Amino acid sequence: MDTGTEAYEIPEHIWEQIGKETANAVKNIPSLFVRVLGNIVQDRSTYTAELWGFWFMYLALILLKGRFTDNKYYHHMIALVKIMKTTLKFELTMTEIDAMEEEVACWVELYEE
Repeated sequence: MDTGTEAYEIPEHIWEQIGKETANAVKNIPSLFVRVLGNIVQDRSTYTAELWGFWFMYLALILLKGRFTDNKYYHHMIALVKIMKTTLKFELTMTEIDAMEEEVACWVELYEE
């Protein structure tokens, strides 16, 4: 795939730094929450769906802050993280479901712009 018409790609040298920061980020997190995460750039093939989910929902918010050329991509990611965390709840109220329906529709509309 090409990069499209907007500048949402993070340069390779920044990904290298993010990879190192990822490996260092989980050193002090108990293994009950997540197993060891390797460098996301060098060790991608060792990431399971669970690890990708953890990285995206808990680390990406910190590791990707200020890394996009346009902050709208970061804010769009934050919205997706909020949706993902809501879907993982054990119970949802009807109010939460209604709110999430609106959030998902809004997220998709922004994605399609």
